[in-house]
Amino acid sequence: ERNTTESGNPLKIKIGNIRKLLQYKSATLIIIFIVYVFLIPKLGFFVTSFLFFVVMLYYLDSRKIWEILGIPAILLVVVYFVFIRMLNIKLPAGIFI
Repeated sequence: ERNTTESGNPLKIKIGNIRKLLQYKSATLIIIFIVYVFLIPKLGFFVTSFLFFVVMLYYLDSRKIWEILGIPAILLVVVYFVFIRMLNIKLPAGIFI
């Protein structure tokens, strides 16, 4: 148990409450991942992956615009060159790409 303040009021945070929060956050992340997997055939790998990373970064409390948009863009450019250009592996295409 530890003391903290929220809106000026002392608040006791119990370990059990932290576990519940982590379970909720884990369940939400799993749901986001399942939606990602189902959207890949419809929207394509690159569009779905970009949206997935943006949502995940935002959900995991990243608020810097360069992180939310830049990290997925750089990662997907690397994936593009490695898998499509170098290895000649086709990734799922969708309605956009």
